[in-house]
Amino acid sequence: MAVEHDEQAPAQLQALQSQVMEA
Repeated sequence: MAVEHDEQAPAQLQALQSQVMEA
């Protein structure tokens, strides 16, 4: 997963992606 728009992306989206990555 690219983290280019990390500043614009909401923390909620990142948390969701984190769970999916671990799943």
